[in-house]
Amino acid sequence: MQFSKYHGTGNDFILLDNRTGMVPVDACGALAKDLCRRHFSIGADGIILVEPSTTRDVRFSYFNADGSVGEMCGNGIRCFAKYLHDKKILEKEVIDVETLAGLVVPRVHFNQDVVTSVTVDMGAPILEREKIPVAGKGDNTRIPITVKGESLEFTAVSMGNPHAVFFRDEISVEETMNLGPVVESHPMFPNRVNVEFIRVISPVEIDMLVYERGCGMTLACGTGACASVVAGSLLGHLDKNKEITVHLQGGDLFITYDGSKVLMRGPSVHAFDGVMENYSLQYD
Repeated sequence: MQFSKYHGTGNDFILLDNRTGMVPVDACGALAKDLCRRHFSIGADGIILVEPSTTRDVRFSYFNADGSVGEMCGNGIRCFAKYLHDKKILEKEVIDVETLAGLVVPRVHFNQDVVTSVTVDMGAPILEREKIPVAGKGDNTRIPITVKGESLEFTAVSMGNPHAVFFRDEISVEETMNLGPVVESHPMFPNRVNVEFIRVISPVEIDMLVYERGCGMTLACGTGACASVVAGSLLGHLDKNKEITVHLQGGDLFITYDGSKVLMRGPSVHAFDGVMENYSLQYD
């Protein structure tokens, strides 16, 4: 089985060309758990499969490192677009991609005929509490929650996948690792949730740490960056119609929210290709 390893701001993925159905649908979750194990396998935050679509140019299928299905992945979709070009599967500049979150449209950018960055039209954020989903009634901003005895508040946003965004005066890896897993699986979130901790630097710049649903703490999260900029705009912390620089552990992403849709711009990097020999797709 041939595979490719890509990353977007340190969020790393294993990409597979599954247009022939080489990997059965019911094997994808187990395959992701197996291949994403760091130190014991290839290692990644998730696997991405290129699949045929009857309605769009191509279909994006994503599975988290724990084997769970991901509706969308912002860094992953940029890597997906570059992979399509690198492997000459689809060489359009603007690509209509079918995802579980709906239509997503990446536009690739070249440097000497090589795709180096991608801008993605992420569409409109979902702000209705029941659609994100978050338990309870009321607005999606400043929702109270108690975590490990501490009273906090978050803003909920879906970018096709759910996010709980916490604005803090200071953020730290220790707090993210301590509170992130508790929030991720909190009863308020029927489908679990991605968790972002944000420090506002200015109306056009933030620091972000993230604990991803199904992955744990990662170096970056594209949909999380988008959700955080939307949340910051709703709360009056960040400017609309301006490109916001989001500093993540793995690098910077650039997000623009105009009040209706979100654009994400960032790098996409090919790390290496490989072959898994004598690999079995038979799972217990």
